Amino acid sequence: TYQHFYFGFGNLLQYAPSAKWVLTGDAMVGKTFLATMTSSPPNSPALGDSPVIKIGLDSDYRVNSILHFFTGLDYMWFSYGQSGIGVSGSSIEMEPISRTQVWNWTTGIRLTY
Repeated sequence: TYQHFYFGFGNLLQYAPSAKWVLTGDAMVGKTFLATMTSSPPNSPALGDSPVIKIGLDSDYRVNSILHFFTGLDYMWFSYGQSGIGVSGSSIEMEPISRTQVWNWTTGIRLTY
């Protein structure tokens, strides 16, 4: 099990090409902290801090005053540093440097009131 927290700073831009349609773009850069790995046997070596990058695009179309259709694509990148060496009984553990890329596509209906 991997766990981390992160903080970041970003910006959100919105553009309305028509009265019913809104396009949104957002971006964030930040840094992870308190990254840990829990394995079996229980051990939580620290994995170090790393940059975090998030980018997103979203489109929202208003059908009427209550109903909206939307779709969006988000991307997130971060990495874990190499852990220290953990020893538990006769088991020796070490996590190598790893990178994660997460793509998330959403689509759905929004109801406003």
